[in-house]
Amino acid sequence: MLGFDDLSDETSLSPRLAAVCRQYAELAVLGCDDEQWSYERLAGRAAHIAQQLAGCGMRAGDRVGLYLDRSPELLAAVLACIRAGLCFVPLEPELPLSRLNRAARQARVRLVLATTPLHRVFAMPVHVLRPGWCAPQGWPEQDDDLPACLLLRHEGDEQRQGRVIARGALALFLQETCERIEACTGSRWLFTTVLDDTAALLEMLGPLWVGGYLEIAPARLHREPQALAALLRRRPDINTLQGDGPFWRRLLGAGWCGHRGMLALCSDAQLDGALDEQRRRCGFRIELMDLPTDLSYPAAWLPSYGTPAGASRVGYVDMVAAGHPRVLLRRPLSPAVAPG
Repeated sequence: MLGFDDLSDETSLSPRLAAVCRQYAELAVLGCDDEQWSYERLAGRAAHIAQQLAGCGMRAGDRVGLYLDRSPELLAAVLACIRAGLCFVPLEPELPLSRLNRAARQARVRLVLATTPLHRVFAMPVHVLRPGWCAPQGWPEQDDDLPACLLLRHEGDEQRQGRVIARGALALFLQETCERIEACTGSRWLFTTVLDDTAALLEMLGPLWVGGYLEIAPARLHREPQALAALLRRRPDINTLQGDGPFWRRLLGAGWCGHRGMLALCSDAQLDGALDEQRRRCGFRIELMDLPTDLSYPAAWLPSYGTPAGASRVGYVDMVAAGHPRVLLRRPLSPAVAPG
């Protein structure tokens, strides 16, 4: 199994992703509808999109809405924003456009990326991505305190305050999670989580953090256990999947039996005995994932690039029960090591 000895010092967001894309340039990084992209192709597409964003006047810290279907373009746009120091804001295409427009306005999105023209839909400019690729050379250095992404929060028909995740906090989350679950170049993830969920960040960027592989699937599969079970039976190479307790119970109820080597990530604090019994019979592994809320702080606290007032620039901010900010001191990141 390939290791990460030469990436031990690359634990900041851009340097790590750039190093992985460079080291594993020829490996497949993602698949979607029978199409596969290599790390080199993904990095080159991301570099081209970053150039387009610069041409639109985007600067480090600006917020960019991603109105993109689940596709290689979505992942390339995410990497482009990370490369350019921009804050990406996923706009789930399954939601009503009127709600997304309202949410984008409230989040102070400056530009929306799309693959087709959208006339009078969003209050801010829309840039239709142009095809193209360029050599993925030299990712610019970016401040760890810059916002990496803003996750919108929807409850029914209501729009709630979004959560901003800083670059350094996102890197720490990816590093510690991948280290804990022993993710490596042999990890093959299935991406089904809705885009405004913290879990989606792990599904999109976790594989890239360690040189793994990502299979992009429709979000509806997360709610269609029979179709998801059928896909998993066709694709025994997929070995990493995450969901909450109800998700796993639905999947087991659909006749999914698991297979040896599968890693089941469960975001519930407790799990009923059904999945554990299935694990013992089939030999797959379960990790209970405590998806953090302490990566983020309210979007309203960031009118522009910078740290919220009263928060130390050596830490990250989260919300405690009383609604007051707490500073989380930055901890050093240890290198991810692929299991032998």
